[in-house]
Amino acid sequence: MNTPPPLPPDFSTPPLPSPEPATPDSRIGLIRRSMKCFAFGWLALVPLFGLPFAVHGLSLFRATRREAAGMWNPASNHLLGGAALSIAGIVLTVTWVGFAANMVVNGGLPSFGECVGGT
Repeated sequence: MNTPPPLPPDFSTPPLPSPEPATPDSRIGLIRRSMKCFAFGWLALVPLFGLPFAVHGLSLFRATRREAAGMWNPASNHLLGGAALSIAGIVLTVTWVGFAANMVVNGGLPSFGECVGGT
């Protein structure tokens, strides 16, 4: 019988360290950062003015997710919602700037007739 040779061990990913037990202070900090991310996400929805809030909200999201690996986050919905609102704020700002630039280049809003194809 031909048996295949054994596969070499997978060295591409190092083993994950065991998570430290969560202290009450670390959980409180985790919940506060999740709520901050949610608040910054709402502020990010203001075009132009909200762009720094969107960037800060996304950085809070990344840092909190990295720190909370293996821990239960009771405010995880707020954390995800804050990230989604921050991304929506960035998209809204880019769309608003594009629309404003288009208005400047084309000399204002088109008339109704131009929109529906009339003369």
